Amino acid sequence: MTCVGLASIRRIYWSLVSATVCSLALSLPSGFGQAGAKPATPAAAPKLDEPLLTRAPFDRLVLKDAAVVPVEPLAPRPLPTPKKYARRPPSRKKSAELEAREKEIEKDPAIRLFVMPLEGDGLEYAVYREDITDIVYFEDMLLQEADRLITAGDYAKAFEHILFVQNRDPKWRGLADTHRRLLIAEARQRFDQGDLMAGLQFVNEALARNPKDDQARALAIEGLGKLGEIDLAAGRYERARESQSRMRSIDANAPAAKSLAEKLLEVARTIMSQAPQDRPERLDRLNEAYRAWPETEGLSAARSEAMVRWPTVNVAVQEAISDTPRPWGASPAQARAADLTFRPLLEELRESSYKGEPPGQIAARYELVDLTTGELTLKPDARWSDGRNVNSRDVVATLTSWAQPASPAYHGTWAGIVESVAAVDDRKIRVKFTRPVLQPDFWFLRAVMPAETAFSAIVPPETWIGSGDFRWLGNRVESQAAESTFERQPGLDAGPFRVRELVFEDDRDAWQALLDSRVDLIEHVPSDLLLDRVPPTVAVATSPSPDVHLIAIDGRVPILANRSFRRGLAYALNRQELFEEQFLGRAPRPDEFLADGAFAKGTAWDDTEVRPVPFDPAMARLLFASAKRELKITKISLTLDYPARPDIARVAAKIADSLSGFGIEIKLKRWQAGELEESLRSGKPFELAWRTVSPSMDHFLIGGLIAPAIYAPPQSGGLAALASPVILSQVLSLERAFIETEVRAQARFIDRLVRQELPLIPLWQVPHRYAWRKDLTGVRPNSDRLYHNVREWSVRPAAEAKSP
Repeated sequence: MTCVGLASIRRIYWSLVSATVCSLALSLPSGFGQAGAKPATPAAAPKLDEPLLTRAPFDRLVLKDAAVVPVEPLAPRPLPTPKKYARRPPSRKKSAELEAREKEIEKDPAIRLFVMPLEGDGLEYAVYREDITDIVYFEDMLLQEADRLITAGDYAKAFEHILFVQNRDPKWRGLADTHRRLLIAEARQRFDQGDLMAGLQFVNEALARNPKDDQARALAIEGLGKLGEIDLAAGRYERARESQSRMRSIDANAPAAKSLAEKLLEVARTIMSQAPQDRPERLDRLNEAYRAWPETEGLSAARSEAMVRWPTVNVAVQEAISDTPRPWGASPAQARAADLTFRPLLEELRESSYKGEPPGQIAARYELVDLTTGELTLKPDARWSDGRNVNSRDVVATLTSWAQPASPAYHGTWAGIVESVAAVDDRKIRVKFTRPVLQPDFWFLRAVMPAETAFSAIVPPETWIGSGDFRWLGNRVESQAAESTFERQPGLDAGPFRVRELVFEDDRDAWQALLDSRVDLIEHVPSDLLLDRVPPTVAVATSPSPDVHLIAIDGRVPILANRSFRRGLAYALNRQELFEEQFLGRAPRPDEFLADGAFAKGTAWDDTEVRPVPFDPAMARLLFASAKRELKITKISLTLDYPARPDIARVAAKIADSLSGFGIEIKLKRWQAGELEESLRSGKPFELAWRTVSPSMDHFLIGGLIAPAIYAPPQSGGLAALASPVILSQVLSLERAFIETEVRAQARFIDRLVRQELPLIPLWQVPHRYAWRKDLTGVRPNSDRLYHNVREWSVRPAAEAKSP
């Protein structure tokens, strides 16, 4: 339907009005038609070529003589079906019958309408419905245009027209069908482009609107079939089975669903036939076959038998160890692996450990000779994985390496307090300190290395030995070091036979692997998980220590050593927005909040009067300008190192973007989390670095929370990396404290100083959660160490799932 020119509309309109008025004059008393019209403000004439979305709504009347008249929107919408009305000559006397008929006409839009033409004198006119052959509503014009755009392939613009109609009337006739056509067309386009996941989202929406839509059902089966084939070829059997299940739910007899089921069954049979008979790898292959098709004949029994013989726990971690396990590794991955492969001298700071009662420690006894001297006695059955005993020579070499600047195990505080380490005999070691030390036994919670490798930075896998319950079998080369495998030491019968770590950089992928039974335990639960939706087969626990996210600052960089600039950085970041919109993607829970320093809120070292730095862009600009004047520079460019995690990557990109508005260029550098942390702790120069720390309640480690390089060897300049000399003096003083109350008071004072001096930029504090399938028993629900009680773990095959 097309529009005629404005002059033609005016001519048609006045001819229509004249005819209408004459007819009304013959049938109705005076007061109707033009004479009874109500004055109104004339509307500005719209441009005929103006797009519908930018025009004020209007309707079109098609009259008996085929004239088309645009009018103001009619009401009600849509109008009722027209009624025929017998027109009669007017009567000079208004009888009761005539008055009743007039009232009927006045109120009934099925007989007569009052319309206001868009092009006219601003008056309302009465028109009988029988003189109107068609009414084109504005909503119908929008849907017609949407159909044209769908045909032209402009789906985004078509959706805008559909959305306009939906906002005006969600139940408008034809709206649902037009939207369905759009969804089907866009799904087809995405399928043709190879984007099956996006195409299926459109198809699923179409099916949600009409589950019986044959076109959408056929398209869904087509897309799911292609997706299932791709997942099958890539070894993603759970996803292929899910696609097969969804196809069957749409059409139980779909040929594509039957074909995919047959292929999955054949894959399961092949994998099962290739499984070795007398090696632990048999369980791995049977688990793989189970993921392909659980109901394969004989698979359930064979898998349960292999699980009893070689119980294996699959653990999803954020990063695998990059080289051989060592107890003094700086990365979280190395610390985690050391719990499996090495035993500490003392397991805990309690009397039972001093007497050698815990089976997981090397020391049989620890005692203080005097205020500056302690003695360790080793258990006679403590052995290395090569079969020889752990002796005094190994312990002396390890403790000495901690004080040697050339050793990768060097720790600045230990080097400052230890005077000598000597072997009394083959099983007894005497340690003498330079002064009385508060909790000297803290240092013996660490594990020792064999004497010949205690000073080695890298131990070749073929010569590596450990003292723990598990021996390291290496990383899988074919998976680019994405897996690390640990096997129980011969002679032990407690705990799992194997622990295999699988790397998932994205926590959400790890969570999905837990739900799919591909892993039994995950190291980190995604922060956006809704805890009230955890399935009953999964347990979620919270570690005692939360994760505190912060940006470390290298004080060796002149601009970062400037206090004004550091404070400007803190004021320039809208941390609440970054936290909610980029990191969490939701509103924070009560235990998730902005941090004011490196200490966990609610602990004995937290000063409750300290508040997070507010977002103040005006103050930030003033401080940045002041820093530039002080250093006589005009341009600032810094590098922000960040670990490879999707949520952190989003925040880092947003930080770089927001600081560019202050004239500060931020270059982003992505690291593996462990590599970044080891580089920072070794004292290598950096500028800005994202860290995730778990605040320790030990005064020997406070400095490491504030500045990662503070315990690095002297030649690295680690002490100079702490941007605030005031805090450095307080940290060194705290390490010398000998009274518990004094330690707490000084720690709280440091907490206040961190807020004032800002040697780091605190971001936020979130709980650290881990999760496991309930088929794995014995996992402690509130531990800071993932493998703390691995000897108590017991795993059984997951409940047999039914194939779709």
